[in-house]
Amino acid sequence: MKINRAPLVIFLSCIAFAFSMPSSAETVVVRAGRMLADGDLKLITLSLLAEAPRHGYDIIKALEERTSGIYSPSPGVVYPTLTFLEEAGYAASAADGNKKVFSINLKTLLSRQF
Repeated sequence: MKINRAPLVIFLSCIAFAFSMPSSAETVVVRAGRMLADGDLKLITLSLLAEAPRHGYDIIKALEERTSGIYSPSPGVVYPTLTFLEEAGYAASAADGNKKVFSINLKTLLSRQF
């Protein structure tokens, strides 16, 4: 069965774009509390996985790059998020040496009603 993943990729890309910030020398950052609301990291992680399979470290670096270094999630936030997405069926993992490579599970995502 061929799955048209274009609508999902566009939706998830829009979410990721919302969190990308242009670099600017004039940008003043005041960090107070958490950078993301509940569930935001899950959606952003799904968006990154929709682009390409990734290791947890790749997700950390991608978020740091897309926010021009303003936000760099800790491994203590990213890896539990990946575990949750895998247990919920939204992502799948495969061993790559000592690391796990996560990919999006389109079949599960497209079969769920939101």
